[in-house]
Amino acid sequence: MSVNTRRGLSLSDKIDILEKYDYLPKMRQGEAASKLNLSQSVLGRIFKNREDIECEALKNESQSRKRNRCGKDDTMGGSIGRKKKKIFLSKKTHEKQGDADLAGAHFWLENEWPSLISKYSPSDVFNADETGLYFKALP
Repeated sequence: MSVNTRRGLSLSDKIDILEKYDYLPKMRQGEAASKLNLSQSVLGRIFKNREDIECEALKNESQSRKRNRCGKDDTMGGSIGRKKKKIFLSKKTHEKQGDADLAGAHFWLENEWPSLISKYSPSDVFNADETGLYFKALP
């Protein structure tokens, strides 16, 4: 750990720093930070959050995690959350899909397709099954 490098410390790194600090003789925080190869602000931040760090370590949180990220509202409470929950619960899921209707597809290809294709010249017919459609893209 170098003083001048800027990197995130994992939970295990922070616990290790706290343990090493506890074994150091009594000294100023700046001196302790230089002995531990940290900046004083990083060491101060670790001390400020010491209780949280130790609690997370005891709860068997991920030791390699560097940041604790969560949303603005972890529980998604309130009226908006309840409305969204009702919407999601009331949506019907599709049942198991059956096989394709090959007979119907064959009938359409034999009877409907010739009348549709007769309106166009062969140079105006394209295979577009692998073509991306960017209808909002400017030319």
